[in-house]
Amino acid sequence: EYMGFNQMEATPEKLGEEEKANYDFLSQITMQNDLDLRDYTEKVKGELGELEQLVVGDMIGLNPEVAKLYTELTQTDRILGNLEVMLGSFQSELKDISAQVDLIKERSAVISTTANNKKEFEKELHKYIKLILIPPDLVKSLTLDEINESYIEKLDKLDTILKNLKNPSLPTSKAVVDQMPEVEKLKYKIIGRIRNFLIASMEALKKPRTNIQIIQQNVLLKHKLLTSFLWSHGKGIFLEVSNYYCELICSLYLNLFKVYISDASKLVEERVSKYESLIVDESEYINAALKKKQSAFEIGSRDKLLQELDKEPIICHISQEKKLTHTLEEIFRSQNKLLVDATVNEFYFVLDFFCLQPHQCSYIFGAIFNKLMQYFLDSFQNVVNYTYDSAGLLLIMLINDYFKSFLKLKNINILDPYFEKVDFILWPRILQILDGHINTLKTASAKGIKPAATTATAITKRYVELASGIYKVSKHKYQEMLIMRMAQLKTGVVELLKQICEKLPSDKHKMIFMLNNLDYICTEFKNLQIEKFDDLVSFTKEYNIWVPKFIKTLLLQEFKSLVDVVSKYVKEDNNEGTVTLVGEAELKTVNREHLESVGNDFAFSWNKKIEEIQSSINTSVNSKESAKQLFWNLLKELMIKYSAFGEIVRLGHPDYFKELTSQHVLLDLKNLSISLMQSTSPQLSTTLIN
Repeated sequence: EYMGFNQMEATPEKLGEEEKANYDFLSQITMQNDLDLRDYTEKVKGELGELEQLVVGDMIGLNPEVAKLYTELTQTDRILGNLEVMLGSFQSELKDISAQVDLIKERSAVISTTANNKKEFEKELHKYIKLILIPPDLVKSLTLDEINESYIEKLDKLDTILKNLKNPSLPTSKAVVDQMPEVEKLKYKIIGRIRNFLIASMEALKKPRTNIQIIQQNVLLKHKLLTSFLWSHGKGIFLEVSNYYCELICSLYLNLFKVYISDASKLVEERVSKYESLIVDESEYINAALKKKQSAFEIGSRDKLLQELDKEPIICHISQEKKLTHTLEEIFRSQNKLLVDATVNEFYFVLDFFCLQPHQCSYIFGAIFNKLMQYFLDSFQNVVNYTYDSAGLLLIMLINDYFKSFLKLKNINILDPYFEKVDFILWPRILQILDGHINTLKTASAKGIKPAATTATAITKRYVELASGIYKVSKHKYQEMLIMRMAQLKTGVVELLKQICEKLPSDKHKMIFMLNNLDYICTEFKNLQIEKFDDLVSFTKEYNIWVPKFIKTLLLQEFKSLVDVVSKYVKEDNNEGTVTLVGEAELKTVNREHLESVGNDFAFSWNKKIEEIQSSINTSVNSKESAKQLFWNLLKELMIKYSAFGEIVRLGHPDYFKELTSQHVLLDLKNLSISLMQSTSPQLSTTLIN
């Protein structure tokens, strides 16, 4: 920026310290060159004046151009003013355009929303129409086409539409209201076609030798959606179709089972006739045993059937061709196996085909099985009324319980009333048969029964066969009533045996007879291995009552003098190996010569007599183990008697006592007893020791 000299002079006073510092160099120059500042200033001032004149001249020379430039600037300013006005007007117009654009945007948004709403409405309307409108081609197919898998698929579409029309959540419309009469007409027309088709399909079950399950699985179940459609839209026709099926299948099953039960009844083996009794002739029983003919009351291996309850039923015509017969319980198992299989099949088929839950099917199952169950019960009642096979009936009860439990595991209770009634039919008859045996024993007269020997009688053996069979298969809820009857039967047998034994010539024979019969019963019952067996305990007690009587009889027979002396001077015998003698005063009056005679005679003959007794027992008693046990008990009792005799001698005849003890008879008896115990079986050894 240009400044005059005057301005330069005035400036330092006004300048700040920083500007003043810039002028210090002048002082330094003048001091270094020894210049006069005034002269130098004048020189500079003159130069500046010259420059000013030059500049003024240049400016005057440029004046036209400046004037021209001014004119141009004026025009430019005018143009810019007009341009400003135009731009203001354009700006105003742009504002109007912006407002119009905003308005257009708003209108566009409204139009877009309206369009979207229309599209959504069209979609919803399309869905709604699709939900409620039945296409003409669907109507034509459902009314004219053959009923097959394709038809069922189309019927499923109609089912969906009909359910939609009933859906309260869908909005109602005049179109829906207007088409409902036509829809109802179409529905009932289709329901009529379905009814006729299902009934015609079920008619196939009537053909002879038709496998019911194959028709159910391959024909009816393929069209189960038809019954589902009826259940949803035509319950009246559904009930008609289900009732028709129930009547049809009930009739089929009833006819089939009538034929099977009739054929099976011809195969029944009568194991026990009405004339079979516990009272039987010995010779007849022996002859039957020699011919290896099975006894009527012998159960044998019949209880093995309980392990084969799921095997296939008996095929009657094959058994007839082979001339086979079957026990009552085998026939019952076979018939009930078929009944249970049919029940299981119908249970699952009905639930699947009619699209129902178990609690909704009670009337269907009742219509199918009530007549069938009643026919089974009537037929079974006739059979039971004329059978005398108590073991077979008990087996039937177990079979009945098995099938009941089998269905219970599958949550099928259709046959529960049948199973209960079977028990109600069986149990009174079982008790009636047992009461008949009890009455036979009570009214039997021993006069007409002649025991051939002292061995187990045919009555005893028949009783064991009957009781063993009953106990092997008696595992039922009515066990208490059975035990009561068996106790009465046991009492009747024992009393009859006592009457029979009275016909024998001697007490010894009577006792051997009772011991042999009771021992036979106990041995056979032990083989059953039944826990808490009351009858075994009872018979064992009865047997043990006869053992001391028998031993006493043998001792009196062989050692009468010894037994008489001991009986005279023993006041108490506690049966535990110790005795209580009479007072010493009374013992001092004993006949000493008689004591010596008894002692010497016993010492001389006891060994021989013991051998005779052992031989007699072995010959008379049927069981070798029982014979050894009886002989051991006899030795024990003899040692007690002889010990008591020695005590009597010690107190009543001391002089003879030394001679008596020197004979070592008691020691020999003990050694004999020990050797006998060692030669027996471990089980008997334990019994003898006890």
